[in-house]
Amino acid sequence: MIKRIEYGYRWNDYRGAWATPYSERRARQHHVTRRIYTALIEQHDGSLVALELCFAGAYCNVYFLDDQKRCFMCYTFEPIDEDRLFLCSTGNAEYEGESRVSWRGISRSYDRDGRVKTFTSDPQGKPVVLYEEEPADVRFHYEPVPAFKEWESIIRRDRSRPALRVIPGGT
Repeated sequence: MIKRIEYGYRWNDYRGAWATPYSERRARQHHVTRRIYTALIEQHDGSLVALELCFAGAYCNVYFLDDQKRCFMCYTFEPIDEDRLFLCSTGNAEYEGESRVSWRGISRSYDRDGRVKTFTSDPQGKPVVLYEEEPADVRFHYEPVPAFKEWESIIRRDRSRPALRVIPGGT
């Protein structure tokens, strides 16, 4: 469940801060007009999620943050149509000590037909495919486009089954 929400334009993972803070009213306007905004969500268990939404720009990113506000896991959704999103990639990052730069990460890209590519980056940051798998079960990679502040289904970490209950709103 959602405990607290802040809004802004783009969460800066390196600084652990907003590029530009927004009011809830401005964020809601951006949601309605499908312009980019970010919600920093503190859940009741204390975990932090930065949710970057830009449905018109063909993505929705969910950044799971550690206690130093660094992204340790990311989900990227792409719009399928006006009403549905598809989880098209996931990523994990590892950090050494207090560093804000990850030293290792693994990403997976998913096609709607179930093909999966697992990759990492070379020292220059170029993707290197480690292996390809097929078919994977991607039934639970589909989500409805959420209404403003009704993000529980896309910010959940467990993607192995559908959300059993989504509580609208949040505070």
